[in-house]
Amino acid sequence: KKEELMEADPGTEDFLVATLREHEKFSWMLKSHLE
Repeated sequence: KKEELMEADPGTEDFLVATLREHEKFSWMLKSHLE
C-alpha cells in the first residue's frame, strides 16, 4: 500500500515543508558565515 503512504495528509505535508524551509534557512546561514 505504498500509494496511500505517498498521499500524505495535510499535517504531514506542512511538517515536511516546514522542515525543508528550516533546512534552507540553516544552509543559507551556514554559507553566509563561511563566505
